Amino acid sequence: MKAIPSNEPEVDVNNKVFRSVSAGLGINYPIIVQQGGTYSGKTYNILLALLFFAKNNPFNLLISVVSCTVPHLKRGALRDFEDILLRTGTPYKWNKSDNIFSVGRCKIEFFSADDDGKVRGGKRDILFVNECNLINFERYQQLALRTRKTVILDYNPVSEFWIHEHILTRSTKEVLFKRTTYRDNPRVPDKVVMEIEALKDVDEQLYRVYALGLTGIIQGLIFPNVEYIDTFPGNARKRAFGLDWGYSNDPTTLIEFGQISEGNCFDEWLFETGLTNEMIHERFLAIGVRKTDEIIADSAEPKSIDYLKDKGWNIWPAVKGADSVKFGIDTIKKSKIFITKRSVNFAKEQRNYRWKIDSNGKILNIPIDAFNHCWDAARYVATWKLTGSRLPEMM
Repeated sequence: MKAIPSNEPEVDVNNKVFRSVSAGLGINYPIIVQQGGTYSGKTYNILLALLFFAKNNPFNLLISVVSCTVPHLKRGALRDFEDILLRTGTPYKWNKSDNIFSVGRCKIEFFSADDDGKVRGGKRDILFVNECNLINFERYQQLALRTRKTVILDYNPVSEFWIHEHILTRSTKEVLFKRTTYRDNPRVPDKVVMEIEALKDVDEQLYRVYALGLTGIIQGLIFPNVEYIDTFPGNARKRAFGLDWGYSNDPTTLIEFGQISEGNCFDEWLFETGLTNEMIHERFLAIGVRKTDEIIADSAEPKSIDYLKDKGWNIWPAVKGADSVKFGIDTIKKSKIFITKRSVNFAKEQRNYRWKIDSNGKILNIPIDAFNHCWDAARYVATWKLTGSRLPEMM
């Protein structure tokens, strides 16, 4: 067994999520449900509770941590768990090929629920389904049927789904339910708190879900009909990239576009904050973008475009003008939309990008300025490739 020495701050065991999940595990609660807004610490503290439970358990238990896809797993629960191991200095063994961690006498495995074979596999003692609203009820059932002791579920309550009909209607003796918000997580930076509270002025439904942790109502989604595909089609035509700039608060976002006979395809390549122009150049090289690939970028940052052009990238400013946002949205919606399953941030934006709604509940023809980074990048490149809107005088 090896311990990772940690120079990181200790974890917070006073978090509301950690306390409630630990209590539920201690008395073998059949189902533990954690509904919460953004930055409430749901996933991180559930994993922390599972780690402490495994370290102190005298039995040979198997704990399964499940996400909707492999990219979602790697960027979320698995990354958080590795951070927790680092911060706690916990001794463990790691079977990297199977993503199985041995802690004490317990094993903690990580896998995705993106095909029936995985969810119909072996049995386990404890199941944690991360962002359970992203998998369907049938696959959840297959996982739950193979779980001996406790099922743990967490999610952002974007809208009602199977948990409201099939889980939360059960007795409180069977289901331990907790709702948390960022206010239950004392370690949220003040800057992030300001951004969350600012949602009140952007969209009432977003504020309800992400600030208050209350169940939202789907109204006015801009792109409600999207099909998720395993990989970007190799035979796609008109391939190019869309680039939306970001830095401290907003992510720099790179989206690949391509057209097939059935519709338009999009693939998320980059979604990261804190990138300077030099870092963007290095990221492009690292992730495999070719300098011959066409990149259509937000024209609001001409200096950034010039910098990357000087580095040899085939980059061009997007056409922007009156109603260019609405025009780009309409252009994308003219055909069926396909997004790759690895595009986890794109998928989140698809579930949240909506038209504004007035005080009377009327849907306005104005998109909210939130959850649109991937869509903006997609809009730049789709408009460029599908409409030929690339004349300098139109910018």
